[in-house]
Amino acid sequence: MNVTTVTKRCTAVLAASVFAMALGAAPGAQAAGPKKGGTLVAVWQLEPHTLYSARGGGSSPLIVNTKILEKLVRQVAIDKFEPELASSWDISSDYKTYTFKLRKTNWHDGKPFTSADVQFTLKDVLAKLSSNGLLRAIEKVETPDAQTAIVHFSRPAPEYLALASLAASQSSIIPKHIYAGTKYSKNPANNAPIGTGPFKLKEWARGSHVEMVRNEGYWQKGRPHLDRLVIRYIRDPGARAAAMEGGEVLLAVSNPFPGPEIDRLAARPDLVADKKGYDTSKWQMLMEMNVRNPILAKKQVRQAIAYAIDQNFIVDTIFYGLGNASTGPIPVSQTRFYSPDTASYPYDPKKAGELLDKAGYPVKADGKRFTLKLVASPWFTENKKTGQYLKQVLEDIKIGINMETPDRGGTIRQIYCNYDFDITVSNSIASADPLIGTTHWFTSNGIRKCAAFRNASDYSNPALDKVVDQAAVETDPAKRKALLAEFQKIAMENVPIMHLVDIGMTNVVNTKVHNYSFTSQWMYDSWKDVWLEK
Repeated sequence: MNVTTVTKRCTAVLAASVFAMALGAAPGAQAAGPKKGGTLVAVWQLEPHTLYSARGGGSSPLIVNTKILEKLVRQVAIDKFEPELASSWDISSDYKTYTFKLRKTNWHDGKPFTSADVQFTLKDVLAKLSSNGLLRAIEKVETPDAQTAIVHFSRPAPEYLALASLAASQSSIIPKHIYAGTKYSKNPANNAPIGTGPFKLKEWARGSHVEMVRNEGYWQKGRPHLDRLVIRYIRDPGARAAAMEGGEVLLAVSNPFPGPEIDRLAARPDLVADKKGYDTSKWQMLMEMNVRNPILAKKQVRQAIAYAIDQNFIVDTIFYGLGNASTGPIPVSQTRFYSPDTASYPYDPKKAGELLDKAGYPVKADGKRFTLKLVASPWFTENKKTGQYLKQVLEDIKIGINMETPDRGGTIRQIYCNYDFDITVSNSIASADPLIGTTHWFTSNGIRKCAAFRNASDYSNPALDKVVDQAAVETDPAKRKALLAEFQKIAMENVPIMHLVDIGMTNVVNTKVHNYSFTSQWMYDSWKDVWLEK
C-alpha cells in the first residue's frame, strides 16, 4: 500500500470520528444521546501492585491506566483503527517509516504533550522493555517539530502489526518530563499516573479502590461523559455479586462471576450480560511446561500430558460452558490469523500412558512414573480448580503432582523469576496480532528472566524462531497469515505450552450504563464514551 492510499484512508477515519463527535455520540451510542455526569463504579478482582508498569504488568494495572494514559492509535474493531494522540499518519512505501501528526493537548499536570514524549516512550521505554519485537525494532524517532514524530524501524513494519502494536494496551505514551532520567520501575508516577486521557487519578485507596475524575481539559470536546470513575477491588466473587445486586457496583468485566451466577444476575430486569468487547483481547487458559526439567524436555512426555487432559471437561464443568477448548495459541474466534492445521490432543489417557512408557518412564514400585510441581496462578478463580483437576488426571496416569497456589506477587516471582515450577495453570491474552502478545511465549528471545507472561518454559526452537522472524517483516497480509499458520503448527507439534481454554468473556452491566463494549479491546479502552442515566 502506498503513502497516498494510507493518507486517504486515515483522513477518512479521522473525518468519521470528527463527525461522530459533532453529533455528540461515539460509535455504539444509544439513540437518545449521551448524558453528562454521574459516577460509574466498576469492580475488578485483583488489586494491582502498581497502577503503571512499563512492561505492561497484566490486566490489573492496565484496566486503570488505560483510562488515564493514551496511545497514538485506538483500535475499535479487528480491522479498524482510529486516531488517538496521533491525529493522522503516513506510511512509507518500504514500511520502515511511519510519520505521525500529533494532537495539541496537555498532560494532566499542565505541561504540553509533544513529539518529545512520543520519542521518549517509543525509543527509550518500549523499544527497550516491550516484549513486542516490532517495538524493539524501533531504530530512531525524529521530532522535526512539537506535533510531528517520525518513527524509523530497522526493518519493514507490516502495517497491521505496526498499528495494532501502537494501539495495544501496553503501548501508552508516558510523559518524558516525569520519567526521563529515573529508574522506570521505581518512579512514583507508577502509582499515580499522569496522562493525557479523559480521566485523572484522584486517589488510590489501597485495599479498596481507585478513584478517577473527569479531565476538564481533555482534547476531545464533550468527553468524557462521566464525572467520576471508580474501580473497586473485591476478591470474593460472592461479595462482587452482592455489590452488583445492591446497586453499589454498576459494571463488572471479564467474567466477574461463575457462569451460573452470571445467568442468575442477567435474569434480573436491571442487569444484562454482554459478551462483546474482547475481539482483540481474548483471554486463554494455558499450561506451561518447564523444559529445564529433563523429563519435560522430551517432546513425548509433553504430548502425553496433553493427551491426559479433557479440555471439554474444563470448559463444561469449571467454566460452566463459558468458552471452548483451545486448539492452539491463537483462539478459534480470531479468524484473521487462526489456523486449524495443527496437531491435536484429544482426551486419551491410554495413549498418554503408552507415550510415557515409550519415553522411558514406566510406573515404578511406588506407583509413580515421576513427580512434578504444579503452580496454579491466582489470576482467575478457575485456575485453582483447573489445577486440582490436572492433579487428578495426571495422577491417573501415574504422574505425581505437588500443587502450589501462591499469591499474585509470589506466583510472578516463582514462575517468571525463579522458574520454580514444572507445570503451571496460567493465562494469556491473544492480542490483535500474534506478534504482540502470543509468539513471545514460544520464541527464544521471549526468554527474559523476571519478565512476566513471556517464555518461562525455556523452550527454544530455531525453526519456530525463523518463522516468527519472517512474519515480523512480511508486509504481504496473505504471506504473513501463512507464516503464522506455520508458527501454530510447530508450536502444537512440540507443545511446550498447552492452551486449554479460549475463555468466553462476559461483562455484567446495570441497565443505567450506556455505550459500553463497542471496541475490540473495550476493557482496556478509555471508557470516555460511557454515560449513565440520571
